[in-house]
Amino acid sequence: MYKLYNDKEKQKLIREVIAKGKSVADVATSNGVSVSTIHRWVKDAQSFKQEQNSDKVCNQLESEIKVLTKERETLMQAMAIYIREFNK
Repeated sequence: MYKLYNDKEKQKLIREVIAKGKSVADVATSNGVSVSTIHRWVKDAQSFKQEQNSDKVCNQLESEIKVLTKERETLMQAMAIYIREFNK
């Protein structure tokens, strides 16, 4: 028979491995969970964190693109005004 772990319990065990630096085998043994299950939970948590970081980077880059696009448009308008004045 196996036990279902809720997210809070999983996070506690994941923190023991990642933040506290305990070995997966020690955490698994002391909590009655298989080593492969702890490995999977840790891997899933790290993948989720990487996805969040990727989303954050994409959002920052999109913001920078908007700013640069506006700056380019402003420079193009300024150049058009300068050329008009220069040709008079």
